Amino acid sequence: MGGARARVERGLADPRRLAIRGSAGGYTVLNALIRYPGFFRAGICLFGVTNLFTLAAETHKFEAHYLDTLVGPLPEAAERYRAWSPILHADRIPDPVAIFQGAEDRGVPPSQAEARADALRRRGVPHLDRLYPGEGHGGRRPETLTPFDQEVVGCSHERTTDEPIGPFPGAVSPHRERGKGTARWAPFMAAPSGSPPSRLPCARAPCRRMDRSRASPAP
Repeated sequence: MGGARARVERGLADPRRLAIRGSAGGYTVLNALIRYPGFFRAGICLFGVTNLFTLAAETHKFEAHYLDTLVGPLPEAAERYRAWSPILHADRIPDPVAIFQGAEDRGVPPSQAEARADALRRRGVPHLDRLYPGEGHGGRRPETLTPFDQEVVGCSHERTTDEPIGPFPGAVSPHRERGKGTARWAPFMAAPSGSPPSRLPCARAPCRRMDRSRASPAP
């Protein structure tokens, strides 16, 4: 937050066009939206943690005691877990959120993203929910990387400008995949508050991808 505010104060960033993004920082994205509502136009949450309690119980063996060091052991640190679990404060998020999640993620299980999307949907908060089949904690498959990058660019672009972008193929709606009806892909649709819906994305745009040729294989 200090960095974002400093850039605004120095005229290096437009306060009306700020978005926050993170992968390991997806957890930071959610807490920033909770603690500084309205500061960002949107949050881009990549494989983010929603509930510290369930993460401690469900994450894979390699990171089974990771939170003991970062947050503290349970039950001694239970109050800290409650204070910093975004799902327990989701009612304080008013800003649009884009959620990206790998279906095979063992570090941050898909249940974290599902709970987050459900909480946003119940409150009518504009959101995008993307689940990528066959992916773990981060994208590695060619059929995922391009649409993923394009949609991340599209989400940021649409919320910080007046120009629509997308949609792009490659991901599936969790609800559609589970056979629960229509897809959740409503790109930052207007919340049911009587305001007119935002324009749906309608045009592709190029994006530059980072070089992942040296990326390590999935764990």
